[in-house]
Amino acid sequence: MHNHGYEKNKNFYNNFINLQRSALMESFITFFTYFLLLNTMIPISLIVTIEIIKMIQGFFIEWDTKLYSKFRHVFCRARAVSINEELGNVNFIFSDKTGTLTLNQLKFKFCIINKKCYEHVLDINFTKSFSLKQETKILESLSFVDEIIPFHENYFCNAVIEKRKYIKENKHKKSMKQNLKEMEENIYIIDEFWKAITLTNECMVSEEEGELKYLGTSPDDNELVKTANKQGYKLFKTSINKKQVLIGDEEYTFEILHVLGFSSERKRMSIIIRDGNKIKIYSKGADIEITKRLSLKSKKSEKFEFVSRELDNFSKMGYRTLMVASRIIKESDYYSWINNIRKSEKYQKNSIILEKLYDIIECNFELLGGTVLEDKLQHKVPETITSLKLADI
Repeated sequence: MHNHGYEKNKNFYNNFINLQRSALMESFITFFTYFLLLNTMIPISLIVTIEIIKMIQGFFIEWDTKLYSKFRHVFCRARAVSINEELGNVNFIFSDKTGTLTLNQLKFKFCIINKKCYEHVLDINFTKSFSLKQETKILESLSFVDEIIPFHENYFCNAVIEKRKYIKENKHKKSMKQNLKEMEENIYIIDEFWKAITLTNECMVSEEEGELKYLGTSPDDNELVKTANKQGYKLFKTSINKKQVLIGDEEYTFEILHVLGFSSERKRMSIIIRDGNKIKIYSKGADIEITKRLSLKSKKSEKFEFVSRELDNFSKMGYRTLMVASRIIKESDYYSWINNIRKSEKYQKNSIILEKLYDIIECNFELLGGTVLEDKLQHKVPETITSLKLADI
């Protein structure tokens, strides 16, 4: 009876049950319509399941023996398991160098002064401590240098004192006039170079158990001052307006007139001091920045060609290199410059104007030489980079 009513009024009922297709097709569509209506509920349960899976994966990461560090005696720690699926999607790793890839424990290795390259050795009998294989390897890697002169403790200070004594004894000999002049120029540059290293820093000095300790913000500065100390140029007292240096057995007090601090934009540091009756500016920094500020005469000299070439070669080998320069400033030039600096600092505090004023005084430098520092790589850095490359990173 009911079926007959349905057949008779089929069009009326179809508006409600919508059986336009076969019962099987309608069942299939209805199931997935219901599935769609529950779409807000299903992911919530899925998220809970995925989080549990990620947590279990975290345990597997921590148990992985291949991720064990023998150096630190620790297993890998999965502190955030929310990024497990992203580990395989890493294509690039951005890293700084200092303290991440390198140990940030600098060692003074070489210095270039007046067309000569010097190597810093801790032991006077250094040749005995090297094996022949090591020595050959070092010489091959430094094939760009014609001659390397080893230097040890107090080498430069003693050389300057001895040569000055020799000049004094022979200054009346006419036949040696030219040789003595060259020698005098050479020891002046050596003396100025080590003075620049000793003074162009912001290290504080302290004495512990009779030994001078240097504490500065830059490890480069600390190492350079320590090396200068061992070369007989001992910075033993610093204050806001004075630096006291012991050169050999003689004590010198340098009055600090102005410090042009180091910054990542400037890539250099300069200090203006009064040395006796002369006003001098010493500067050390990146070779590009110092080269820009050298005098035309200095840029055209053989010394500049030699120093820039050697520093370039050392930097290609992964060493940290710095150029050192200085010049004597006229009293009138300094006082007019410092008045402009005071006006700028007082009224405008404009870094662009200050930078222009710094450029006025940091110019016409005479090149003294360059320093080469080594910052060793952290443990297994090459192997790590190889592994990352194998992982398509």
